[in-house]
Amino acid sequence: MNTKQSTVVSLVFVLTLGAAASATAQEAGRSRESIQASVRAQTPSIQFCYEQLLLQQPESAGKLELHFTIAAGGVVDEVRIEKSEFASSFDACVLEAAAKWRFEAIEDGITQVRYPFIFRPDEAPKGALAAAVIKETIGEHKDELKTCYEQALLLDPGLEGKLIARFTIDAQGAVSQLSIEPSEGVSNPEATACIFDVFAALRFPAPDGGVVEVSYPLLFSSGGTR
Repeated sequence: MNTKQSTVVSLVFVLTLGAAASATAQEAGRSRESIQASVRAQTPSIQFCYEQLLLQQPESAGKLELHFTIAAGGVVDEVRIEKSEFASSFDACVLEAAAKWRFEAIEDGITQVRYPFIFRPDEAPKGALAAAVIKETIGEHKDELKTCYEQALLLDPGLEGKLIARFTIDAQGAVSQLSIEPSEGVSNPEATACIFDVFAALRFPAPDGGVVEVSYPLLFSSGGTR
């Protein structure tokens, strides 16, 4: 008797009208790269939903967490929204679009995907904020980031490597357009989700003149997080 094997993939996705999308994932039955490529190729369907929403609510922004299963043949199954900051009509549009997505076919098994989306309108003008201020603000949450790493070590004692946090500091100092991307070695969905939550809650001094884009590397080793 054949038993279907199930793998779980967690991703973080940022959709900004007119901007490129980015995501992070744990490699599983389907590679992170193949899932990213498939979603990016099919984002126009979700961008359409967002564009229609912006026609009615020009400053609408928020988060939505999509859960779905990819069957062996690449068809999306059991798609649902776990969390949403939008109206039910927008959620329905996203669900209808995601149900039509197609992914790489594999010989056997399914892939379960948890996919948080952050929707933001077009970027504001570029601003300025001193690198030392950004580093100091993140440093104030070093213990929280260390806890994320220590919790991940309980499941993967040999976990070491590098993650890159990419985000925008908006005109009020809040974090938007956030993604946590594995760079060297670290490919752990629990650690990625935990770090995402820490960065999403950060508050910086308001930049001068607009928004600031940040790419911040995080190095993890048994000697500590830095």
